[in-house]
Amino acid sequence: MSILTLSNNTPFYLKVDKSDFSTHQIIYASELYGTFFSVAAKLLENPDKKGELSSMELYLVNYKGILNIGMLELTKTSFVIDKKGAILTLHLGALQNGTHGPGNSITVDCKNIPISSLKSMVVTRELHSFMNHQDPKNHLNDDVFDEEFFERDGVVIIKRDRLDDKISTAMGATTVCRDTSVKFV
Repeated sequence: MSILTLSNNTPFYLKVDKSDFSTHQIIYASELYGTFFSVAAKLLENPDKKGELSSMELYLVNYKGILNIGMLELTKTSFVIDKKGAILTLHLGALQNGTHGPGNSITVDCKNIPISSLKSMVVTRELHSFMNHQDPKNHLNDDVFDEEFFERDGVVIIKRDRLDDKISTAMGATTVCRDTSVKFV
């Protein structure tokens, strides 16, 4: 399958106020399994050393759809810094008791980095299948079919060719549905 990218796209970014430690700010929105959801982050300053970001409290809200998307435990340690900026990977799943909804959050370790050094962050996702097996023939006896990873037509079941697996973040976070570019202001 070849990938066609449309030209003349205007890049867009979400902006996060890095001096705001009191509110959750939207950093990500997407749709999986027919469910639209967003993730907001509350920046948490190191109480022992002003000016350092110790962690972010992430809060996921499911808006529409029948399956609840939730953040998995792997999200807590998924924040990294590279030459281009920060990268946060949201490990997501459905039907896996992931964290979502009012009063539920995940705290991500940000390694006490200087807040002043934060310029940008790519927020990306890693979707984890709720099926424990990857052999398509084993899905015939399951109660729920994982349509993000497999396709079916009657008794024919094949692995889905997912764009998330084909598109590299090198293409630019503003052009890929899976990724969001955040600018810290």
